[in-house]
Amino acid sequence: MVQTDLFGHPVADQVSQEGEYVVALCDADREGRISRCEWLMRHVPSYEGILTDEEDALMLHELIDCFILRQYVSCIILADSILERHLHNILLRRGVRKNGGFGQIIKALEKIDTPISPLLPKISHLHKVRVNFSHQKDALHPYRLFRRSVAERTHVALLLERDARDAVTLAYNVMIRLPKEFATLVEALGGER
Repeated sequence: MVQTDLFGHPVADQVSQEGEYVVALCDADREGRISRCEWLMRHVPSYEGILTDEEDALMLHELIDCFILRQYVSCIILADSILERHLHNILLRRGVRKNGGFGQIIKALEKIDTPISPLLPKISHLHKVRVNFSHQKDALHPYRLFRRSVAERTHVALLLERDARDAVTLAYNVMIRLPKEFATLVEALGGER
């Protein structure tokens, strides 16, 4: 049976051309992927067995994959989602209900001492970087890539890679320092919160 596209046209030739392109692209970035894997082994030594729910575990695995494959914007967006879920959980555990988005959650946490308080400035910065990718900003907005690259005198690609490295390490460190399910497990075992 011949595979067809939505309009009923055969796609075998198209797939083989795209497949050749993907193989060539993967071969071209082989050394880069190896370098990113080595960096991960130094900075994210183990992420198996983190006490978390399935959604966060899947997002962390995809975050790692995105970093290896140099999908830096995806890293930033995924890490921001992981961080939002964990930081929101901190507020819920403290009995604080927060309306609004992740920016409001960060502001509320800045008033509370938690194990991740020292990371909040970097988390806030990462969130602002993510917002630039998720919402249209004018050309002069300070978090637009071009504006940041000029201000920091660095190439956009290097800026994105640094943001992705920060995203991976922030998400990992928050998941390690403050597992979402820890309080639930302690309660289930009859301990104190």
